Amino acid sequence: MSKNRFSVAFAVFLLLLSLSVPVSASQIRDHEIVIAIDDLGVAKTFVVIDYTSLTTDEVYYFVFAQIDSFEAHDDYGLLLCNTNRYSYGTQITCKPNVAETANYTVNLDFNMVGMQSISGDKFFFSYDYGVKIPTDSFSISFILPTGTAIIKKDLGIAPYLPEDAVIGSTDDGRHITVTWDISEPELGRDYSYRVFYERVVEIYSNRWFYPVVVFLSLLLVLSFVMFFRFKKARKIKTVLSVLHESERKVIEILMVNDGRCDQRQLVRETGFSKAKMSRMMFDLESRGLITKTRRGRTNIIELSDKK
Repeated sequence: MSKNRFSVAFAVFLLLLSLSVPVSASQIRDHEIVIAIDDLGVAKTFVVIDYTSLTTDEVYYFVFAQIDSFEAHDDYGLLLCNTNRYSYGTQITCKPNVAETANYTVNLDFNMVGMQSISGDKFFFSYDYGVKIPTDSFSISFILPTGTAIIKKDLGIAPYLPEDAVIGSTDDGRHITVTWDISEPELGRDYSYRVFYERVVEIYSNRWFYPVVVFLSLLLVLSFVMFFRFKKARKIKTVLSVLHESERKVIEILMVNDGRCDQRQLVRETGFSKAKMSRMMFDLESRGLITKTRRGRTNIIELSDKK
């Protein structure tokens, strides 16, 4: 009997103990951070928090950095938020647009400044994240600036920390990405992420802007000229295939002379009589293949530019 009483008392003790342990009611299913660093060192940050349940009236989020260009929204529109700045970071507080916040998702977009350190042509970027709410999955990605690469390991410095990062690139292949994934991050722990990178490609310079523009403009003009010449040559080639042999000979002489020739020269080079040449010029002109312009005692014959 005394043994049964002891068992009941012990069970009651365990029940009271479990009730006395504080439990965080809110739960995050997935927390994702993407930080895109531009050429000037500004970190464009995109945060997506997918709550299994949010039991507080407001969303609280702390960033260990000074931020600007802040915006937040959920599936129902923009959120009304406050940002409180401190020397060590920024506290964000947002009011959800709905009362029912089960399976609730919030998006935070902002820029972080002063997060990048520079030493010569090498750069260092870091971000700290503290787990304040039980979370099933956490992911963070750094997108490095255009023309940069992660430093080599043989420099004696770990190129990124923690070292279990996955290295990839953006869809367009222009940026290197460094990504960490954690399943069930430890509640109350602060995680630190670091990456060292360096400039490997010289980015846009005003010194080269105008020469490049001039070169591209000339290339464009040349392309148009070549296109129309090719089009004209193709037209003439088509015409030649249906001409009589004597007519074809005249057109070929004009082509050799850049499409323009004295009628007397045509007589000399073909060996045709002046009368035959005159009849041929009349016939070719009537079909729109040449133009004839009187100059002194002869005619200037030109290939027609008509389409």
